Amino acid sequence: MVYRPVEVNRAPSRHRFQCCIPPDPGEVRHTLVDLQQALSDLVSPSWLATIELVGAEVLNNIVEHSFTDCANANAFIEIDADLRDEFLTLKVVDNGVAMPGGSVPRPPFPKVNGVPVEDLPEGGFGWALIHELSSEVHYKRSDDRNVLTLLLKL
Repeated sequence: MVYRPVEVNRAPSRHRFQCCIPPDPGEVRHTLVDLQQALSDLVSPSWLATIELVGAEVLNNIVEHSFTDCANANAFIEIDADLRDEFLTLKVVDNGVAMPGGSVPRPPFPKVNGVPVEDLPEGGFGWALIHELSSEVHYKRSDDRNVLTLLLKL
């Protein structure tokens, strides 16, 4: 199942963006651009940046970690972004490997005070950023699929 239809539904107080992509970094980039275009007239530029950052962290984590040992020709990532009033619900479903320990990591931010930018670690900020920028973070494994649901209060 490799398809990339993008569906954008608009109603007076609800806007929805849905698509299904293969776990590929290029597809992630295209999807983030499509999502930003779909929401650009609906939220402020700062919230667009927040949505892009959270979406990029989530989708890139899935590509890098959920499918590393998976030779699944039917690999997919489904994205459903539902904007209602001042809340964005971002639901991401994939058929990769489960989260270690059955839950999302909850790491603290790495200590960066006084550390020169060039000496900061390249990774380790993703889940801390996702938790910081989201009002709610929920994960479950259901029918061999990972289901991650985030709520962002705009």
